[in-house]
Amino acid sequence: MSATLQFKQSAQTAALCKQFLAGRNLSYLLTPFSLTPFSKAVLEETAKIPFGQTLAYSEIAKKIDRPKACRAVAQALHYNPVPLFIPCHRVIAKDGSLGGYAFGIDLKEKILLLEREHLRKKLLDISPLGTILASLRVRTGDNNDHKSLGKKSCKT
Repeated sequence: MSATLQFKQSAQTAALCKQFLAGRNLSYLLTPFSLTPFSKAVLEETAKIPFGQTLAYSEIAKKIDRPKACRAVAQALHYNPVPLFIPCHRVIAKDGSLGGYAFGIDLKEKILLLEREHLRKKLLDISPLGTILASLRVRTGDNNDHKSLGKKSCKT
């Protein structure tokens, strides 16, 4: 592979990553793949899950009008051809557990935590409340992600 082609592919991948981190729907990436109508519907619905949020397999099944197809939804997600950009890691079990992930549960958990942390930092950066919280941490020396704020100490 030529250096020019590698650079072009790297730039395209970087652009996709930026779109993904901005929360854009990237379901158009499914176009070149041969998918069953069911798999395509599952992946397109999965692509709509907002960055940092999750949805249950059963909810995806309901949204594509196949309410009893939870296991089939999981199977379609297992064969997701573009797993970072069609965020199958955002689909979890109805009981709140992580369910499965083709690349392992540990990675799924880490990706979800990274997304939530990214959103939390973004919110703290742009909101007036975030500015106030950040200044409180600086003044008080509290660097524990404002865990102590809002907790009331009460001795009875």
